[in-house]
Parts: sequence; structure tokens; C-alpha cells
Amino acid sequence: LNVIGMRSYRYEENFVITLIQLSDNFGSGNIASEKLDRLKKNIAAVIEKTIQVETLLESPVEWGHFNKIPDGMVPQKVQFQNSLSNEYSILEILLPDSLGLLYRIIKVILSFDVQLDFLRVSTSADYAYDSFYLKSKTGNKIEDEEVQKKMEFEILKVATEQIQTKLSYLEF
Repeated sequence: LNVIGMRSYRYEENFVITLIQLSDNFGSGNIASEKLDRLKKNIAAVIEKTIQVETLLESPVEWGHFNKIPDGMVPQKVQFQNSLSNEYSILEILLPDSLGLLYRIIKVILSFDVQLDFLRVSTSADYAYDSFYLKSKTGNKIEDEEVQKKMEFEILKVATEQIQTKLSYLEF
């Protein structure tokens, strides 16, 4: 399944995902009920802390569609915008899509001890175009260029990671 859209908000001290739009690898909204049931079960297990996201990413998948996108086909952009909002630093990301990319990016952002209050996710067949609305822990915009550059570097680094999944094929 692909995350093609997502809404999230910061509620007190928690980051809450309120809506996820999914499609299959073909962009169809016609997702088998077995896959949705498995997704619900996996989300519940992550919430209950009986499984880690990394373990799920390494688990067998029915079909692996993540062929490497040719270099240069999707322009890479990791850029801070402080002039677009009075309240937030907006981190815009345009990167080739890959398995677990959104999870890895969020993990990097939160490792910088910043507030992630809202994010917009838009995924196409080949790329992810996401916007992250960030503040420092003190509630200010993130204007320290050194922090911005470090975050950009770490995001680009995890964007190139290849998740090693075990593939299992369906026979007909």
C-alpha cells in the first residue's frame, strides 16, 4: 500500500495522525479487505508496542514495486521556508519514493527535538512531495541555518537507504 495523503496534528504533547489516504501500487482505491485488516492489525500492534515499525518494514511483502528510479528523474529538494507562515518553519521535501520513506523522514525530524505540528503528504507513483510544519521546542521558527543544514543532510541520507524486505510472490 502507498500513503498518498495524510493529515496529522499536534495535540498537546502528542503527534496524532487523523487521516491516511491509501492506494495500491497501481493507484487504485480498490484495496482488498484482507490487506486493510492486516494494516489495522499492524497499526494496533505498533500502538501496543508489540512490534516495531522497522520489523514491519523488513517483513515479507506480497509484491515489491520499489524499483530504483533513475537518477535525475525526480529532482531532489529538501528546503526550509520561513517566509510562508508567520508561525511555522515549513520544510518542503521532494524525493524519489521508497518503502518506509515517510517513516524515516519523520524519525529524522523528531530526532532534532523539534515540534512537528502538522504535515501534508502527497505521493505520486515515483516521488513523495511532503510539507512539514515545524517549530523549535520553545515554539519559534527554526531559523538556525546550521540546524537546517544538518536536518537536510540527514533527510537526504535516509532517503537513499534501501530497506531489505523479504519478498513473497502470490501464485495463480
